[in-house]
Amino acid sequence: LRAAIYNDWGQYLKGLRESEQAIKINPNFAGGFNTRGWAHIGLFVYQKAIEDLNKAIELDPKLAHAYNNRNWAYFMLENYQKALEDASKAIELNPEFSSAYYRRGRTLASLNRFDDAIKDFDKVIKLDPTFSWAFLQRGYAFLRLGKTEQSLEDFKKAANLGNNDAQNYLKEQGIQW
Repeated sequence: LRAAIYNDWGQYLKGLRESEQAIKINPNFAGGFNTRGWAHIGLFVYQKAIEDLNKAIELDPKLAHAYNNRNWAYFMLENYQKALEDASKAIELNPEFSSAYYRRGRTLASLNRFDDAIKDFDKVIKLDPTFSWAFLQRGYAFLRLGKTEQSLEDFKKAANLGNNDAQNYLKEQGIQW
C-alpha cells in the first residue's frame, strides 16, 4: 500500500490521499482506515485519527497496528488511560510487537510508573536490540528513579546507535560516549 510508504517517509498528505483512494475502492478495508489514521497522526489531527482507527478496529478487531496507532493518538492527547489500554491490546494481539511495548512504556512513564515502563523497554530491547529510542526512554526512566549509572549506560547505548536526542543530551552534560 503506497499510503503506508508515504507515511513512513513522513509525507502524510500523500499518505492521506492514497488512503482515501484505498477506502473509496474498498470501504471495508481496515488497512485503509489504519493508514489514514496514521496520516492524521502525522498531521497532528488526533481526533480524526481516532475516528479512522476506531473504524479500522471495527472492521478488523484483531488489527494490532490499529490499536498501536490509536495508542499514539490518545497519548498525544494526554489520555494516558486509553493509550495504555490500546497498547496493552496491541501486545495481547501480537506479543512480539516491539513498537507496542515501546509505546506502552512511554505511556507508563507518563503515568510515573517508571518500574513498569522499564520492564516494557527491556522487552523492546530484547525483541530489537537496535531500537535506540527504547534505550533512551529507559535511560530517562532510570534517571527519574535516581539510578544515574544505569541511566547513563542507556543514554550511551542510544547515542552509539545513532540517536540524536541521546547524543545531544550527553553533549550537554559534557559526557563522551
